[in-house]
Amino acid sequence: MEYIKLSMQEQDLISGVGYLKQSSVAETYPMHTHDFYEVFFILDGKAIHNVNNEIQLLVKGSFVFIRPEDCHRYSFFNSFDMKMISCAFSSQLIMKACEYLNVDVSNLHRPILPYHIVLEGSEYWEIEKKLNMIGKKEIGEERRQYFLSILPWIIYKVMESENQQQKVLPIWFRNLLEKMDQKENYISGLKQFLSISGVSQEHLTRECRRYLGMSPTEYVNMKRLNYAAELLLERKYEILDICYMCGYNNVGYFYKVFKKQFQCTPYQFTVSQSTD
Repeated sequence: MEYIKLSMQEQDLISGVGYLKQSSVAETYPMHTHDFYEVFFILDGKAIHNVNNEIQLLVKGSFVFIRPEDCHRYSFFNSFDMKMISCAFSSQLIMKACEYLNVDVSNLHRPILPYHIVLEGSEYWEIEKKLNMIGKKEIGEERRQYFLSILPWIIYKVMESENQQQKVLPIWFRNLLEKMDQKENYISGLKQFLSISGVSQEHLTRECRRYLGMSPTEYVNMKRLNYAAELLLERKYEILDICYMCGYNNVGYFYKVFKKQFQCTPYQFTVSQSTD
């Protein structure tokens, strides 16, 4: 297989950290490896991640930890495109962070596939803010120190979910999740999820826990609540209206699951986002 090996940009060697924002699969490199580590975060859209002779589906919130030896590229998924942030960083920084965490760096290289987690809700907004801040830091010691302050959190986050996130999605399940990305399906709820899956509830529950680390009900709630968050940020609708627009008939339950996902009430969420 033909591939290229990328090195850090000269200006990024000063801080040991590089920052890049890309708006399309078309802007990414062909098949390549690196002489550095990398994390990338999907801000929006979908794409295929061809990595180490396997295929992963990237969706909004996908957060991937790439090791230097990983050989990968991105390709379009059907008619979708993606927007992403990627951050390159040196081996010296990863060694410092692992030493701080008392983690053997070789553990990061053990899985065949790079660590891949999907962040939703408050975790999505948190990592987006952390990564965007890198680009605002002056190249040099300021950027280096800031990245060192968040790198232990990144390592902990990806390693924490190792057991449930290293599996490649089977085609039928990938297609099912694509259908469940359609607003009319996740708003219709669990019955619709089960209906379009074509499998028993026991089978669907087992596969959701295996590949997503959550139950079908939790997955539907996650999709509905992310939509609720988008509506709240638009500030066009009352909270009660948003509750019903997202498929919830019980206002108390809506508040309960919203607070569980975002660690705040819908009203507090709008206030916190307006002050960011």
